[in-house]
Parts: sequence; C-alpha cells; structure tokens
Amino acid sequence: GGRACVMCNYIMEGLAKEGYAITMISTNFKGLNEFERIRDVEIYRLSSKRKKSHQSNIREIRNWVKHAKQFLDAYLTYNSYSICIANFLIPGGIVARYLQEEYNIPYYIIYHAHDIPIPKISRMYLYHYLNRKKIREICEHSKQNVFMSGDLKKMADTFLGQELASKSMLIPKGMDPENIPFDNIPGHTFRIMFVGRLIRQHDPHTLIRAMRVFNRKDVWAMALLFGDGSMKRKCIELIGEYDLTEYVYMEGKVDREDVITEYMYSAVAVVPSLREGISLAVLEAVMSGCYLITTESEHYKDLIIPGINGDFYPIGDHKKLERLLVNQYHRYMTGYKVPEHLVERYRKKFNIINTQREYHKLTSSILS
Repeated sequence: GGRACVMCNYIMEGLAKEGYAITMISTNFKGLNEFERIRDVEIYRLSSKRKKSHQSNIREIRNWVKHAKQFLDAYLTYNSYSICIANFLIPGGIVARYLQEEYNIPYYIIYHAHDIPIPKISRMYLYHYLNRKKIREICEHSKQNVFMSGDLKKMADTFLGQELASKSMLIPKGMDPENIPFDNIPGHTFRIMFVGRLIRQHDPHTLIRAMRVFNRKDVWAMALLFGDGSMKRKCIELIGEYDLTEYVYMEGKVDREDVITEYMYSAVAVVPSLREGISLAVLEAVMSGCYLITTESEHYKDLIIPGINGDFYPIGDHKKLERLLVNQYHRYMTGYKVPEHLVERYRKKFNIINTQREYHKLTSSILS
C-alpha cells in the first residue's frame, strides 16, 4: 500500500534493531516520496498501475512485478542482498523466486489473508487456481512459509499438501502496547466503532442493519465507521434508507493514531471478518480494554471470553449482533468495564517484542 502494512513495519524495525540493513520495495501513490529512509530502513516506492491502497487487481499486480524486477536488476548491479522476505505469496513471492533464480538469494514468505485459494471467499481464487503450479513452485523453494494464524496455516497445508507442511510455521501478530492507551473513558453516549475496510469480507452492512434497534429518542447510541472501500456507497444508501443519519457516521479513512484514540471513548468495537488471520484491530481492541464484538472464528477463542471482554456473532447475522449490542448497552450504562487483569494479560502476550524475536530467530537461522 505504499506505506507498508503495520506488521511489516514492526518486523522491519525489529530486524533493523538486530543490526540488519533493510531495504523495502513497495508501491508509490500520490503524495508519497519515491525514496524515503525511516530510521534504519530504506524504502523504494515503485510507480505502477495500482489505483487503490486498500485493494489491487491482477493487471496492477502484474505491472508491479514487472517494475520490481526491472528495479532490482539495476539495483543489484551495485548492491547485494543476503535474504529476501516476501510479503504476500502474490506478488511478493513471484519477485522473491525471481531473485533466487537469477541471483541465488534465499527467501521466505509471510502469508496474509487471501494468499491461499479459498473457494467462494477469496476474490483472488480463480487467479490462484489458474496459477497453482507457480504457487507450488514458490512455496517449495522458499526456506520457510510463515503464517500469522492457525486458520491460514491449516488452509495452506490442505492446498499445498502435507509434504510441504514441514516448511510451514506460525508466528502470531503482535502490537506495541506503548502505542495503545489502556484507559477506557466512560461517557453518556454508547459509542460503537467499526474498524476495517468497507468490503464484503468485513461485512459493514450487518452493523448498519443492527443499528436500527437504537433508532429511538430514549437511547443515546451512535456508531462510527472507520475505513474506506468498495461498499462505501452501499453503506451510505443503507444509512439513508433506515433513517440512521443521526446514529451512524461514516468517518472514512483516518490516521491509525486517531482510530487507536477512539478505543478510549468507545463502549464497543465491532470488528467482523470473513476468513482472515487475527486482525490488528482485534488486537488493538483487546489490548485497549474496549469490549470487542467480532465474528465467530477458531483463532479468536483464545482472545475473547464471551460476556467478559467481548462476544461472537455469525457473519451476516444482524439480529444476533443487535441483541449483543443492546445487552452491552445496558451493561455499559450501569458502569461495566473489561477487567483490568485480563487486559494486562493480553498486553503482555501479544507484545510486538515477542513477534520480532521470532522473526529474528528465523532470519538468523536461514543465514547461518
């Protein structure tokens, strides 16, 4: 996305602290510099046909791969790399495999939500399916395949076969607790925040439909939707159709710091997702003490104790979400707070230092 994802930045910062010289190859967007040095990390942003920071398509991916290969051919004439860390199987893995073939540079891949074909779910499924031989080749030649959640690893093992399972490893995401305030400030209004891109995978419509239960004058409730995406227009239409303009607000894409601050003032964070690894927004919510309501997922069962720090609802079930919100509304208005000791436990468990330590161990073991 030009700026590199939050986890990518954390991983690079951790490796840089261990003495590695880091170069990142990303995508350029209007308003960003083509070259930038942030502390010990060099960032090169290549011009490509990509239009949106929140999603890409096959044409844009192919164009970026072409530019990345051209840039690296020139760059490696005078520079050298010891290892390549590829984010995303496609396109990062394609470029990593090219570097291995042409320059004998080893690589490992960090997999994200839709790197593995998932029928009827991944918008990249057809492209992945048609290129399954290339995908297997990339995975077979990588030194390690790293997954951020057990669900993704299980899907990958099924798609790639058990013979490649020995190369798969799990390194959970983490966050820096110093950047996440743990100070939920009670207010007179029941504030609900939605965090995530406005796309089908994150199901923003369900929250809007559930908000109809608060459309009466004796209830002080509001929902703020943070994010942008292809479903924004439909969200705006639903808000008007259900007469919720005084209860649901489209905040658009805002700085991450502003979103994190909102956790302090919100009674509930709604962070749904369809088949994704552990969302950073989920970690932010549980580490801030904000009550979290999210969709049912196997890897969230270690994060949420129903009725204590959050609840689950089936994706698309606005009636269940409605009931959960109403229940939490009454609890919030009588002073309920997530237990402090539980929040502290998650702040320690998911401290980004633990994640950075694992990537350092992996990288050094490949280079040794």
